[in-house]
Amino acid sequence: MPKLTYKCPICQKDLILKAESLWGQTRVYEYKCGHFFNEDQEVIQTADLNFTAKDNSGKKARHYQESGVKFIVESNFNCIIGDQMRLGKTPQGLLALANRYEERTPCLIIVKGANLWQWTREYKTWADTLPNGIYPIIGSKAWIPPGFSSYIISMDTFSKPSVQEVLKLIPFKLIIVDEAHSFKNTESNRSQALVDFVRCMNTGESDYEVKVECPKCHREHKEKGRQKFDKRIGMQVIYVHTRCECGWYINQSAGGHEKEPTPENRPCGIILLTGTPILNRAEEYFVPLNLVSPEKFSSLERFRHTWLSQNNKGQWNRVKSTHLEAFKETIKPVFLRREKEDVYTDLPKLNKIFTLIEPDKNKLADQYNKVLDRLEMNWAKDQTYFGNIKELTILRGLCGLMKLPWTVDYLESCQEDTAAKYAIGIHHEQVRDLLYTRMGADHNCFKLSGQDNADRKDWIMRHWEESNKQFLIINMLAGGVGMDFHYCDNVLILERQWNSEIEGQFEFRFYNPDLSIKKNPTNIEYVIAKGTIDEFFYDMIEGKRRDVGETVYNHFNLETDVDSLKMLIERTLGARL
Repeated sequence: MPKLTYKCPICQKDLILKAESLWGQTRVYEYKCGHFFNEDQEVIQTADLNFTAKDNSGKKARHYQESGVKFIVESNFNCIIGDQMRLGKTPQGLLALANRYEERTPCLIIVKGANLWQWTREYKTWADTLPNGIYPIIGSKAWIPPGFSSYIISMDTFSKPSVQEVLKLIPFKLIIVDEAHSFKNTESNRSQALVDFVRCMNTGESDYEVKVECPKCHREHKEKGRQKFDKRIGMQVIYVHTRCECGWYINQSAGGHEKEPTPENRPCGIILLTGTPILNRAEEYFVPLNLVSPEKFSSLERFRHTWLSQNNKGQWNRVKSTHLEAFKETIKPVFLRREKEDVYTDLPKLNKIFTLIEPDKNKLADQYNKVLDRLEMNWAKDQTYFGNIKELTILRGLCGLMKLPWTVDYLESCQEDTAAKYAIGIHHEQVRDLLYTRMGADHNCFKLSGQDNADRKDWIMRHWEESNKQFLIINMLAGGVGMDFHYCDNVLILERQWNSEIEGQFEFRFYNPDLSIKKNPTNIEYVIAKGTIDEFFYDMIEGKRRDVGETVYNHFNLETDVDSLKMLIERTLGARL
């Protein structure tokens, strides 16, 4: 796999690190081939960075996120942020970009397709609100216009050769990759494409003038030309192949020369974001480590035999126990990992997250549009809540169904941490049953709804905590009264309620302000389907919150708020799938 093997740019031998030292703010690497390279370290003061959102919302990074932003900048935008899920890796990456915006744009952001719109919205919150700030690249045949500060693309689209050809024409200064563990397979097209792209972005070219001496007649003359070099290496190496006037052919290496510190020669940085623990799945980290530190992790085989041990299935998953501390020290300059336990005191007790996803429309788009036709006719006759609630409820159910593929993928990724419990709030039986079916043969979950009697509900409430089942699919109305799931820290809500009191009651089934009962924060994540009534309802509430204040969350009720009902229906009717 030549693309994943890094070679010395001077002698072209495999790059094997021999020693590493720090001289002032310069890190020096010595390799077994006998060559040295250096890397300047920037020392940053927290007071010199800005941790406030750009959209005037007043949002600020939490204390541990400030440390993450500082870590990224000091790494020269060449690192892995491996914080546990839901600790806010996205704001850290975007705030780091915002603090060096002129130096690090254009920027390319690579995400999973389902998260593309959520990232676009987060970008406008933390990095840049201007219209030319970020451009979403949708599909491999999409036109990619020049002139934007950042471009965002799905992993699958990015790996297409035709897209790569166009992207390589843009002089990117930074690459941000979300869910970086998705590039774990060294032989996949996705991984190969990313490695090749990073190298392309870091290939520089400059003029040179070298004095050449003929070894036969000792005549000296100057050679001029252009030389390619790797921007990540602190030296550029010049090879001269020429012919002397005496007829002798000259092959001469000019040794290492410092590159001119120009913006054009600045290495293209790469920030890799992943919540997967490295110590138990270490082989999956070879590609990310190779990308941010090719001088230390230059080949997969060497990585395996140096640091990892095999299990009885032949998998290289764990770091050798005898090498654990040395491994942590080796990756420390480029890898930052915080667990929830490390930052609990800095997290809010009730943490609300709103995730915008691209819905899986399939055949549901036609059904959705037919319901819009009926809603339009009803609205023309009767502009009241009860005159249109049937169609509004059906639309909400269809949105829930369109979010199921994303939800199943999400829950599968959560199974890596088997100790964590997840509740999935739903409203419609069809959404509940289809999700339950898609969870697999053993389901790994309970389901609770109004169809269960009081005894069954109580049994599930008391037994889920100690059960080996990780998930609970729960109807928000049935689970909103008289239930206590404080042992569950993570709640995923697929179908919102039209009444904030009902949502609040449901949320508080998982929350307890008494620290002697519950010390962990409660994470409530609302999943929103882009371009549907789902998104328009969210935008309406967010707009009111900005105008009125946080109290709107505690008082919205579509049944009695005539203006909001009108706003929601008119916008919904104007957007068909």
